[in-house]
Amino acid sequence: FMQPSCHSSLPKNHPDGRPIASMLDQELLSCWACITKSQVKRTEQAMAQYTQRDDVLTRSARVSIGIDVHKYSWHVTALVENEKVFRGAMPATYSALRSLLARFEDCELRAAYEAGPCGFGLHDALEEDGVRCTVTPPSLMPMEIGNRVKTDRRDSLKLARLLAARMLKEVFNSPSGDRHRFPA
Repeated sequence: FMQPSCHSSLPKNHPDGRPIASMLDQELLSCWACITKSQVKRTEQAMAQYTQRDDVLTRSARVSIGIDVHKYSWHVTALVENEKVFRGAMPATYSALRSLLARFEDCELRAAYEAGPCGFGLHDALEEDGVRCTVTPPSLMPMEIGNRVKTDRRDSLKLARLLAARMLKEVFNSPSGDRHRFPA
């Protein structure tokens, strides 16, 4: 079994120390490494495209930002008066989102994302930076009749439009000091 050069750093053992028994296990592991590396590379390239430009997108306006949150990447759409001023994917880090938010000088920023397994960390970080953040339950999102297509781009645009129209419900968010983590 020959590994391509991009898989040279793959472990020969499982995380618990047992040797990888079969070639099938190694193939699955190498395929997963390729997928993960390509996702990271794509999001890094997309972020580099947006961080190289330091221009201001708009001033003194109300900006509605819809964020479709995932583990490895976020898709973000920013609207000013129902006009798209930004739409793109970025790595799932708050520093990447902060570099985008810095491009809106003297603006009233409002952001929304769907509640999910990523928790309230993004909400807390946005609120600390003065961005009004709404975490909405996916089950209470208004749905268009007959529209079954669901993509990250459409979700972030839909969140931004509904936020601008003030049509989003909000989940209860207890203060960060009152939250308890469940044991692993």
